[in-house]
Amino acid sequence: MDQKELDNHKTPSYKRPLDISILLLTHIPLFPIWLLLWTIIPLCILLDSGRPIFYRMKKVGKNGNVISVFKFRTMIVDADKSEIPYTLINDERITKFGKVLRKTALDELPQLINILRGEMSFVGIRPFSPRAHQAAEEETPGWSKRLVALPGLTSAMSVWSNPDNQQERLEMDLYYIRNQSFFLDLKIFFLSILIAFKMGWEKKRKN
Repeated sequence: MDQKELDNHKTPSYKRPLDISILLLTHIPLFPIWLLLWTIIPLCILLDSGRPIFYRMKKVGKNGNVISVFKFRTMIVDADKSEIPYTLINDERITKFGKVLRKTALDELPQLINILRGEMSFVGIRPFSPRAHQAAEEETPGWSKRLVALPGLTSAMSVWSNPDNQQERLEMDLYYIRNQSFFLDLKIFFLSILIAFKMGWEKKRKN
């Protein structure tokens, strides 16, 4: 993706209507289920590891803007003070109930607020913390090119590969940016739900 393409890139017009439609279609008919989840998850976190229920973090969003993102806490308190900028598979900092949340991606449920506010999309690029973004930028030339797109609750990279190599991650994100469409987003969205039902997200996520 050359610089001219990046300079002219705009968020596709279908994005916002699709996000709002998914929010409405998944929440209005299934409201009792969502209410149950929003009740049970905080209670289980309290019983498992105490307070706080939520974990607030900074993520690098579209055009490099830093946004505040909330998640249900899945790690021990002050885990972010570790020298490790990434969450590892079988990370000892993850709580018992946190492992369940991460496998199903239910820990990211509060990020629906970011989608409602237009800071994120259901499908986009996987957002990194400023610390992890800086590390990737130093390691991979052109890493910031991916910031022309909205960050997503899920992404093509997360669903199909999520390689360890940052250059491959960048290439996959840029491939998505070049080819994103209404039907591609729907495909990634439903594949993400399938992974959640199989409790396979812990192996997919690496940041």
